[in-house]
Amino acid sequence: MNATINNDSTSKNDTSTQSQEGEKTNSDANIKCTTGNCPCKYECYCDPKDVDEEAFSHLTNLKEFVTSLTSNEKAKHEKPDKKDIKDFLKILNTSMRNHGITECIVKAHLIAHMYVESAYFKKTLEDQYPFDENGKILKRKKGETKEQWKERRKQQTAYMDWPPYHGDQIADYNVFHGRGYIQLTHSKNYAKYLKIDDIAETVEPENDVEDKIEEIRKTVDKSVDVTCWFWENYPFRPKPKNPEILTLLARKNDIKGTTRGITGGTDPKATSYNERQDALGLIGEGLHIECCKKYSGVWNAWHAKWRSTYDKKKAAEKEKQAKREAAKAKREAAKAKRKAAKAKHTKPGK
Repeated sequence: MNATINNDSTSKNDTSTQSQEGEKTNSDANIKCTTGNCPCKYECYCDPKDVDEEAFSHLTNLKEFVTSLTSNEKAKHEKPDKKDIKDFLKILNTSMRNHGITECIVKAHLIAHMYVESAYFKKTLEDQYPFDENGKILKRKKGETKEQWKERRKQQTAYMDWPPYHGDQIADYNVFHGRGYIQLTHSKNYAKYLKIDDIAETVEPENDVEDKIEEIRKTVDKSVDVTCWFWENYPFRPKPKNPEILTLLARKNDIKGTTRGITGGTDPKATSYNERQDALGLIGEGLHIECCKKYSGVWNAWHAKWRSTYDKKKAAEKEKQAKREAAKAKREAAKAKRKAAKAKHTKPGK
């Protein structure tokens, strides 16, 4: 996935009210900056403080949020489940609280992974690459039209084709591929979330199970809920003798651990690991983890190194962009000069 993580965090207006002493406090909970020696005097976003637009703006452009959120559904010619940023954050905060995600550093890890897993809040359905019975991705055959290839892919993933492949991992993925902001995958996990035993046997056209499965990615409420449920219930992968849930890894600010728990690895290309680090750093700044009495220590040690690397990377990108623009301007100037010279030597009437 190639996209630029927003770093235009110019809107730093604190949404909390001012106390009589001049310190910033949460208007709902009257929580002061908890570290005591933090110069910014912000509060972290541990409960009861909800993630708000100001915090979210550190990670993504809020003006483009609704368009991004619904673009995947529009591409599928479906009526999008439109939610603006306020509605989305209300759903997110409620779902996080319902699933016990209440600490600022855990919220940061969850939101960072949601951001990257969903292609920056654009997709609630995993890109579908169906496999054949031999475990190879279905590719377009020689002489096969695009429409024929699409139809063959559709048939391979059709729910009515599921029963003959019961118990087969390839067919399992073809049907139960990723849905939600952190993509729920495989029939066993769908069965746990929907509380349906033998879900593979019940996915038939005459049943409503297919609708329940599709609802996970079609509605924002379900996409967010399944994401928070996944976070709360899914153990570390691959499973060690004493499995650690994602929340415990997040409390240690172990971005490698939470990435491995969700994707199965930390390979930069396969898991977008570097982008997950950047997303965590930016949303963590928005949630002011540096002010958290409980997690500022483990956060600040990691954040200082990340911020230094991130700033150098952005400076290098800016320099490359400037060189590209200068080269483009030079080419355009040369083109204009040639055009002028040609016009000068062209005889009138020709």
